[in-house]
Amino acid sequence: MAVAQDASSTRGVGALLLLSTAAQILLLALHPETSAHDFAGMMREEAAGQTMDAIVHGGFVVLLGIQLVCYAILSARLGLAHTATVAALIFFAIGSAFLMASVTIDGLILPRVAGHYAHATPEMQNSVRAVFAFGAAAIGWLMPIGVFFQGAGIASWGLRLMHVARQSGGAALLLGVGIAAMPVVALVGANPALIMFALLGTALWALIGGVWLMRRLPA
Repeated sequence: MAVAQDASSTRGVGALLLLSTAAQILLLALHPETSAHDFAGMMREEAAGQTMDAIVHGGFVVLLGIQLVCYAILSARLGLAHTATVAALIFFAIGSAFLMASVTIDGLILPRVAGHYAHATPEMQNSVRAVFAFGAAAIGWLMPIGVFFQGAGIASWGLRLMHVARQSGGAALLLGVGIAAMPVVALVGANPALIMFALLGTALWALIGGVWLMRRLPA
């Protein structure tokens, strides 16, 4: 009976990871894009999109929390006595913390500030330019660092997973290395679009991990 319950619990976590894959892709698809050409226009767009920004970015924070729980259980299944498993969980948690900080600034804090100043005088708007400059600089580092650590975590899970499921482990290892490389290339080449592809890669890892847990039979 205990074995059956354990198997059911593992499959349930796997199913939750699979659902998180769909949720992550949906949130990325709903991410607001700006078309403003000046600071005042950007302020108005940020203010008008506060609700959607809160849904997308706040949802991403919640999603990362849920995924961390799932990955902790996945790590337990892979064996926390193994260095690669512990490294994976810690790296991914560090990356998630950086990403949570980034999306909180981007989607919750800056839009709220914009909401207060969107229709203010140009002089008052200019007084908060430094806030947005700081926010942009913070996001420009927090997100790439977060994605890099998540990629390192996924690669570490792949190393451990190769001992129990060679194909899934190999795919995770290659995916993790690619994800970790993307923010480096993005920073060097000034191509932030690569970060979005890296985030899609982390969704693919959730798919791989979810499928493995769904098929996992406890020893």
